[in-house]
Amino acid sequence: MKLKKETFLNDRVFAWGAIIQCVGVLSFIAIEFFYFYLLFLLAFLMFLLFDRKKLLNSAGVSAIMRPPSNLELGSFGELEITFQFSVDQSHAARTLLELKTPHLETMEFESDRFLIEHKLEKRAHQSQLSLKCHAKKLGYEKLQKLTLLNRSLFRFWTLECEVILNQGSWRIIPTRKKIPEERYIEIIRGQKIFHQGTRKQMRGQNAEQFYTVRKFQYADPIKHIDHKKTAKYQVPMTRLFESFYEHHLVIGLDLGRSLLGQLGNSSKKDYYLSAALSLAESALRSRDKVSFFGFSQKLHSQIIGAKHLNDFLPLHLGSSELDAVNVEPNYELLPEVLSRCASTRSLVVLFTDATRPSVQRSLEKIMPYIARKHLVLVATLLDEQFSLLHSLDTLDLEKMNKQQLPKQIYNYYLHGLNEEFKAQMNYQGCGYVGATESEWLNVIQRVYAHLRLSTSL
Repeated sequence: MKLKKETFLNDRVFAWGAIIQCVGVLSFIAIEFFYFYLLFLLAFLMFLLFDRKKLLNSAGVSAIMRPPSNLELGSFGELEITFQFSVDQSHAARTLLELKTPHLETMEFESDRFLIEHKLEKRAHQSQLSLKCHAKKLGYEKLQKLTLLNRSLFRFWTLECEVILNQGSWRIIPTRKKIPEERYIEIIRGQKIFHQGTRKQMRGQNAEQFYTVRKFQYADPIKHIDHKKTAKYQVPMTRLFESFYEHHLVIGLDLGRSLLGQLGNSSKKDYYLSAALSLAESALRSRDKVSFFGFSQKLHSQIIGAKHLNDFLPLHLGSSELDAVNVEPNYELLPEVLSRCASTRSLVVLFTDATRPSVQRSLEKIMPYIARKHLVLVATLLDEQFSLLHSLDTLDLEKMNKQQLPKQIYNYYLHGLNEEFKAQMNYQGCGYVGATESEWLNVIQRVYAHLRLSTSL
């Protein structure tokens, strides 16, 4: 990797040069000033040469970054950078060392430059720096080098050099803030998919199957309520039993034109990729097997039967094969792709923009064939500004004007279409969830956990 290295003079040099030239002008008045001029000029040149030797040796500097894990969109965090000085830098012990803040797509910093506190010694040593940052955009980003500014002892010279940065990559994810229970119930209510599952439990729950007790949640089987614990804690408590492992989760991602466009500063594709990664991570943590495919008019990417998160590295990196394309997706590919991914009944989560009428018509055609064999859930990201529930939460009737009223009516219309599609999916034995940006990750994770716990006796 080619690293830039430049050394240049500061304004202080030209200021001192101007003062010396003024002394030289006085030599036209009296010859004695000429000797002072020569003396000052020689001393100044010697200081310049001496000062240049006090600059940092950039060849012996490298950096390691520890980015914040799972930094959420809109949140603040810290990037911790450790600078390693591997050669003798004692000659630059009293120089000023600064980090020039990189310009990033996903983050912004509180300052353009950060002072690096250092004690440059003869032996190799390290220096640490913490940068406060704000996550402004979803996505993966990698930083391979940093720019350092080193000002010499007398501040006559500035060295601008690039140093290699190791482990300088991260992914900004949507917020995972837990939504209220009432809102979650509203999203999944009236869907029979959450009361039937992929595994069979024994009719008589054996003692070794019992796992723990927790608060009763919507859609938990009423027969599992523990009456003694309920009386003790004065809230409904339900018994949980050990899950059977080796569920097979199949994640499908529509890469057609429905994923083009932005929501705020971030692309819709990054919201869906984050949800797919989060879902895969949750499933693998539960010891499930996970498959993935991305499609439009053709199959773009496929991962079959993964048991390790490393298999999903292309999703984490935002590989180019997962870029959205401006074509209508071909949902008739789904039965064939699913037959290759999952030979037995599996949980299938399909990420697509089901608010579009063309997508709804295509899904209504193909879902009866898929739902015969698999437990299918369609997940859609909703734009907050067109979400009826979100607009009602922020509605102020006193301030509503003629411009806001048509938008509110349009939101009612979209909500009606959304509910009709949800009812149609429910009739065909599938599930449908739609969540806004602020609810997205939390809803997807909870829905998957819900589907795993649902049972078919």
